[in-house]
Amino acid sequence: MSKDDEPQAADDAAESREAYRKAFDRGMRSLTTREHSGAELLKKLSGKGVEKELAREVVADLCEHGFQSDERFAESFVHGRVERGYGPVWIRQALQQRGVDDDLLNALLDQPREYWQDRAEQVRARKFGSDLPPDRQAWQRQARFLAQRGFATDLIVRVLERRD
Repeated sequence: MSKDDEPQAADDAAESREAYRKAFDRGMRSLTTREHSGAELLKKLSGKGVEKELAREVVADLCEHGFQSDERFAESFVHGRVERGYGPVWIRQALQQRGVDDDLLNALLDQPREYWQDRAEQVRARKFGSDLPPDRQAWQRQARFLAQRGFATDLIVRVLERRD
């Protein structure tokens, strides 16, 4: 390296550090508004013009320092969606689209069948009242609603045909 190349190398290193700092700050700002999965954060940074390799490095560093966690994101997501009346099928698909690992999904959604049945009954009652559907048309409308919310068919049948 000649003496003329040294200032250029120093400038390149400074630019690289500045690009990293800006990308890291962007990632941190995104994480202050809500939790993000690593894949979401990577996509968000890349969409803001951060080079893919730099974005991967930033996400890895954010994860290493505990600022980003797929587990924390997934737990928060599952809790929020269950409270809003979504079932395990919908939640699983949404988290898979956000790049969450299947093992983590299985651990978070592994609840007894009675838990999901209770959730489906609560969601149905909140929308349609406590009475069971009076006719086939009402039954189908409620079944479609529960299916769109991500409850499995066998669970829907049990909820709509329960007998006290």
